[in-house]
Amino acid sequence: MGFSDAKDVSLDKLNKWNKDKRFARAYKDDEGDPVLEMDVDLDFAGIPVSGTVDLQNWSASRAGQLVRIDVKAAGGFNLLTSRVVTLNAQGQYSFTLPSNLAAGNYDFYAKASHWLTRKRANVSVPAGGSTCNNFSLINGDVDGDNEVTLADFGLLSDSFGLVLGDSGYNANADLDGDSEVALADFGILSASFGEVGD
Repeated sequence: MGFSDAKDVSLDKLNKWNKDKRFARAYKDDEGDPVLEMDVDLDFAGIPVSGTVDLQNWSASRAGQLVRIDVKAAGGFNLLTSRVVTLNAQGQYSFTLPSNLAAGNYDFYAKASHWLTRKRANVSVPAGGSTCNNFSLINGDVDGDNEVTLADFGLLSDSFGLVLGDSGYNANADLDGDSEVALADFGILSASFGEVGD
């Protein structure tokens, strides 16, 4: 459920809210609208799915990092289900597909805050579950538009030299997760400049 009348809410505010809420999370979708999702899954008959997410160039713990997993029919365009999962320290996640989705082949997409979307195509999901849905996400998408461009460079420049707690600090510009926007973050963005997500 989106709440478009709150478009000006900052990612920092959403992340602070996520830190304190156990059964819900907030994030911005691809159009920049804030989204509130609740972890109320009464559908226990679905197929379990799990895997790991490598957040490239991230030096902080992966524990608590949020990743959106979208599921589409293999080769299809229609979104069948979407889950925001929370990674553990090893980058592992799990969720259950809704019971209306049978065993078969699916395309899985993973997107985290300042990483590009990656696709795993035509994944076979047997009735017993799928455990190898692993992703390696490219870092540098500061503005969340699924490409690394001059706009990302501009946002990182705006926060350069700032640390967590400073006015104007942009957590999405802190690409390595060390609580400061520094030369290392510019290096990460430079290495992925021009990349586009799936």
